[in-house]
Amino acid sequence: MDALHGEAPSFDPAAWVEHFKAVGGGFMDTCGSLHFCWVIEGKPLSDNIMARLLYKEVIGDPVKLGAVRDHIGRMMPEESLS
Repeated sequence: MDALHGEAPSFDPAAWVEHFKAVGGGFMDTCGSLHFCWVIEGKPLSDNIMARLLYKEVIGDPVKLGAVRDHIGRMMPEESLS
């Protein structure tokens, strides 16, 4: 919540994807299902923790997950995520 206005900050799926990728996160489409993953080896512990936090942020919120899925779908070829 925005303490000044009492509004929740808006969710930007493009920014989320870029942040997730920056800490070693990735995604793949397997038979129409979106799967998330992140690199552990060779990455600092702080990146691993942040990737997990980012993952939990979207996996527990159907609206955010849908926004991320739609954004990733626009980034991938037409036949992906169908």
